[in-house]
Amino acid sequence: MLSETAAGFGELHYPLFLELLERHKPHGFVTLEAVDEERMAEAARFVREGRAAARTR
Repeated sequence: MLSETAAGFGELHYPLFLELLERHKPHGFVTLEAVDEERMAEAARFVREGRAAARTR
C-alpha cells in the first residue's frame, strides 16, 4: 500500500533521486506535498541539503 509522507520520511531513495534530478534536470523543481506545517521546515531543509550534496557528486 502506498501512502504520502513528507520528503525524507518515506522509502524513496532520495540520494539517488536527487543525483538523477541534478544530472538530467538540474533546474527542475521539487514540490513539498503531503507535508504538515510542523514538518515543513525539516522537509524543505532535507531537500535543499540533498540537492546541494547531489551537485557535488
